[in-house]
Amino acid sequence: RIRTKSEVVTVERATADPADECHVTFLSIDVTDKVLDAARDAITKELRVADARLASVDVRGAVAPAWAALQQPISVRDTTVWLSLHPEAIGVGPVTVRDSVARATVTLLARPRVLAGIAPAADSTPLPPLTQVPQGDTLIAMIGGELSYGAANDILRQELRGHKLRIAGRRVVVDDVAMSYIGRNRVALGVQLSGAVVGRVYFVGTPLYDPTTDAISVPDLSYDVQTSNIIVQGITWLNSDKLRDDLRRKARVPASALLDAVRGAANEEITRDVADGIHLSGRIGSARALAARATASGFRAQATGGGKLALRIRVDSVFANTHIPREPIKGIEEDSTGD
Repeated sequence: RIRTKSEVVTVERATADPADECHVTFLSIDVTDKVLDAARDAITKELRVADARLASVDVRGAVAPAWAALQQPISVRDTTVWLSLHPEAIGVGPVTVRDSVARATVTLLARPRVLAGIAPAADSTPLPPLTQVPQGDTLIAMIGGELSYGAANDILRQELRGHKLRIAGRRVVVDDVAMSYIGRNRVALGVQLSGAVVGRVYFVGTPLYDPTTDAISVPDLSYDVQTSNIIVQGITWLNSDKLRDDLRRKARVPASALLDAVRGAANEEITRDVADGIHLSGRIGSARALAARATASGFRAQATGGGKLALRIRVDSVFANTHIPREPIKGIEEDSTGD
């Protein structure tokens, strides 16, 4: 609600000319001061009425549609990348009045998330009471990235294709690699070999995010059961730790590969009109992964990123349909200029 406390500062006669004095009876008694006091009392009474009228303006009702609009997910790339603001609180700073216009700085507290994939559900947080929220446009956003196995395999091939190593004095070459999902956050890595041995061997393991290298690796990568049986039966020299350990070190997918595309898409389209009268602008900086996991469609990473985010609200648009009583105060007429 709007709460005002109006008071009369001064009530003065129009000019100092004696013609503007008020005299009564044949004795010409000057009652100008009494007339001014009565005018002050009358205006004070009407200002109380004006304060009551302003208090009846439904500010909450005007802001509610804007609050609801901020809770809708925003498509930032062909419905494959989404920005959700997740507003939590609204704060208002000191109100100042200048030239009959009241001004206040309104601050929105939100916890944005940028996600790749299907559209997230809209929030349903009720409009909260105004509170004290620190001012600023610093953004700490949660970012969710996804990388298909096709894209991940392209990265792995660049790193591993043509890789040579010697096992038990024999030369082995990695011709190709392909990673796929086998369920329960586990992946299989097929490795095509040539040189001293020709064929494909398989490894299995659980991908994890390694913060020291900012990459997704498979530290427990091991021969799968079927491959181990074949090696034991026919190529015992291949059953050493060298090939496995090399793949553990080199079969890595940089977390940036999952996050840069999402962050870039958000930055391309984050500046936009969110709703009538509400304009969003900002930029997400570098992102650092917090965790990663394998899914049926690819790798998914969760990260946090810093940046700037700001909302510009046009009050005239937000309050366009709000009724503000405009009846003139009794006993006071507008002058010829309409002021």
